[in-house]
Order: sequence, then C-alpha cells, then structure tokens
Amino acid sequence: MRANQQGTKTAKGYWRVCVGYQDDLGRKRTKCFESKTLSVAQSKAREFLTHHGRIAAKPQPSGTVADAFEQVERQLWSQSGPAHQKEMARYRKAWEGHIGELNVTEVTSPVLTRCLARIGEGKSASLINKAKLAIRSALAFAVSDLGWIERNPADGMRAPRGAKTSLTYPPMTLAEYRRMLELAPPRIAIIIRLMGECAMRPSEAVRVRPEHLFTVADRWLVQIPVSKTAAGIRPVPVPDDLARQIEAISEADWTGVKDPCEHIRKWWREHSKTRMYDLRGWRADEWRREGIPEQVRTFLLGHTKTTFTQAVYEQLTSEDMLKTFPR
Repeated sequence: MRANQQGTKTAKGYWRVCVGYQDDLGRKRTKCFESKTLSVAQSKAREFLTHHGRIAAKPQPSGTVADAFEQVERQLWSQSGPAHQKEMARYRKAWEGHIGELNVTEVTSPVLTRCLARIGEGKSASLINKAKLAIRSALAFAVSDLGWIERNPADGMRAPRGAKTSLTYPPMTLAEYRRMLELAPPRIAIIIRLMGECAMRPSEAVRVRPEHLFTVADRWLVQIPVSKTAAGIRPVPVPDDLARQIEAISEADWTGVKDPCEHIRKWWREHSKTRMYDLRGWRADEWRREGIPEQVRTFLLGHTKTTFTQAVYEQLTSEDMLKTFPR
C-alpha cells in the first residue's frame, strides 16, 4: 500500500480513505472507504462523517444548478482525465440550458425527468445515461459537500420513454480486419495490429513506444506502460515484424493531434461499420479457439477475473456447440 497526502492506494489500485469517529457509546472507531477514484472515496468519507455528527451540519445558503455544476467541476471533475472533463462539460451545458438558473432546492425528480426527456431526444441509451451521471454528480456534491439540500432528487429521476436502444454493430471478422489494415496509414496500422493481434485497448496501444520492447527467450514482448486497471500493466507477446514496426515509432507521428485515440476512432468510423474496440473481443475469441488457457487469456486482456473475460469477451456460437456434440 502506498501512502498519499489525501489517502492511500491499495495493491489492487483502489483509493482508500479512512476516517475516525465516535459511535453512539462514545467509543473511538475507524471506517475506511474504497473507490477507483480518490474524489469518490473522499466524498463517501465526508458524507459518513456528516451523518455521524463529526462535521457540523451548518445551514448553507443554497445556489443554483449552474453553481452546483461549477463547484463539482472545479473540485472533482478537474481531477479526472481530459476526455471525462470534456464529456461532462458538454452535458453540463445541456442541463444548464434547461434548469441552470433554477435553485437546487426547487429541483425535483419529475423536473429532472422532463428535462432528461428533452436532452435525450433522439439520443442513444448510452448518451442518456451519461447525461444522468452528470446531473446526479452535481446534485450529490450539493448534498454531501455543499450542504445545500438534504437528498439528491436525481435518485428518483427516470429515463425517458421511447429512448433509442444501444447501437448494434456488425461482428468483427478476419476479412474486415485485413481490409482495414490495407486501408490504414502506417501509424494507425500499428495500433490496429496491437489491438487485433495483442488485444490491447486503444488507450494502451497509442502509448506503446520502442523503449517498451524487450525480449525473453528470443521472443519479443511489449510492456504496456499505462492501463485502466492495475492488472492492465502487463507484458504482451508481439510478432517479430510488428516489433520492428514499433521500433520505428517516433513522437513526431502524432504532431498536431490532440487526442490520438479519438483521431483513430474517427478514422475507423469513416472506413468501417464495425466497432474498433471489437478487435479485442475478436482476438480473445480467436485465442479461445486456439486453445490458449483461460488464465493466460485473462492476463493478456488485462482483466483481474476470468469470469469477466468469459462473460464479456467469449461468446459461444452454434459452431462451438456442434463441435462439442459431433454425430
């Protein structure tokens, strides 16, 4: 466990914040809260202390929804990545356009539901959920940190009726993978191969550099430098010809590109109806068909549990069933 000024980070990569308090009998107790992000763990700890009387619940003058968004953006969202900040700022603008001048004490669940219906008109279920997350986060901050309201009205908010379902994409195939490799510029082709042959995430593949290559028993491997989870920091075997391409990577390849991941996704959407992230699932399924052990597949995909790998990335087909029960 590594110490931090505001909390500690566990071996599994979770942030832990511990607080001391007195129970009803006056005994000193300690309670710990864990989360993937430090800000969420701190928020849980502050809310717990408030309920146990260790923080004086002084009445605070309430503000508008726009004020709540401003506070949560400055104190919480600013600690997240640029992509998350940009996304939340977009939904903040949408909510402020409808109820930005409304005082938070006047916000109710039915009001939020009606506004969500207007914001989510013609949008997918995924985008609607992100809009809900933005307003829920701002109002939760108004409850736990600002003390403007006692309960979060977003907890009773309902999704609009008739919302579009999630988009469906054609399945990834070997033919489509090869076609995209032929169309791709050299630098993007490396990213596609790292995803399609090594099952890397896009955010991992764009950060691979020549200094991350090494050899073991005359086999090339690449050490993934950054990942979404602690399990994602892992060595992954790469083909010899791909290793030579990685050795030629230069920082100048992304000159003028603010977000390489979004740049590659945009290029992919312009040339294919499939989803680029499905390269990982396709490679995981190929590994299963090739007989790669389950624990090895989980490790190469950067997962902590084999059950997650099975549930998300390995789907049985009718061909698999026929092989299991031959004539």
